[in-house]
Amino acid sequence: MNYTFLKPYLIFILTYGVVCFFIFFQSFNFLYLMLVFNTFLATLPMVFIMISFDFKKMNKRIMQIIFLLLWLLFFPNALYMITDFIHITGDHLIYFKEVPPYQSDGGTFYSNDFIGWMKLLVIGIGAFYATLMGIKSLDLVVKSYKTKGKVIQGVILISSSVLAGIAVYIGRFLRFNSWDILNPFMLLRNIFSAMDSFSMSFSLIFAGYILGIYGIYKLIIKET
Repeated sequence: MNYTFLKPYLIFILTYGVVCFFIFFQSFNFLYLMLVFNTFLATLPMVFIMISFDFKKMNKRIMQIIFLLLWLLFFPNALYMITDFIHITGDHLIYFKEVPPYQSDGGTFYSNDFIGWMKLLVIGIGAFYATLMGIKSLDLVVKSYKTKGKVIQGVILISSSVLAGIAVYIGRFLRFNSWDILNPFMLLRNIFSAMDSFSMSFSLIFAGYILGIYGIYKLIIKET
């Protein structure tokens, strides 16, 4: 198996890690160490699906299916990073000043804290990279079923997006990880106890977000 395709991803993660460590030593916020780990997790779906394709070429069906399931298990990690934007709210990049009527020194003001803006950019770059990895791997999976017809491709696309939407809710709000699948009874018990209108709405909206991003990705690829 040839894993040279990993080189640009590793370079990105290392470069991103250096920047995150710099911000960590400026703010002592462990979030920026976790972002490095999150970009690593976001890369795994691409790695797993490429390995699955290699096993397919070697006619090793069982290994192909195992790595396809690993792709499905870790695919939500790539889309999860967009939710890390919630952490920037504590940096007050924008604030408002109320003054009495007819005074002109009030209104909206923006922070000149360089580190605060750098945090926003770092989270944004990480979320963009992670989303790209996830959507690209999803596209590879959908394309691999081209011979099965557009209906099967559509079912795979929609079901993967819905499952990822549910998984992102589980990760963000219930604080479980992909490897918690190793304790399925505990995981299912917590999921069912947390089911309500918000959890279902969030999962469906996030699934719609994934489908929307996938559609934009396909349009861009088609144009280029």
